[in-house]
Amino acid sequence: MIQPEEKLTLEELKSQVKCPRDFMCVGAALEDLCRAEFDAQSGILECLGCHDPGPIPCPFAKPFAAAFACTCPLRIYIAQHFDQWSAESTSVLKARSG
Repeated sequence: MIQPEEKLTLEELKSQVKCPRDFMCVGAALEDLCRAEFDAQSGILECLGCHDPGPIPCPFAKPFAAAFACTCPLRIYIAQHFDQWSAESTSVLKARSG
């Protein structure tokens, strides 16, 4: 469950980010996140889907080596504060315990 202070932080970050895709990657109450994989050691969030061509490309997916790194502060916050790292399924959000 998302804590009230986390919800406030998410809303604050959302208000600061200009997203031409209308936050599609974090829609549905964070239950349908874009596919991404977070490397806690390097602090890099690798995009696994947001850089795909579509009607509006994600401006936060930046080429990084042979992949794409996510530079969106909202999606990075979610990556750092919630366990959601399965590239196959992004349908369940679990708050990190402890």
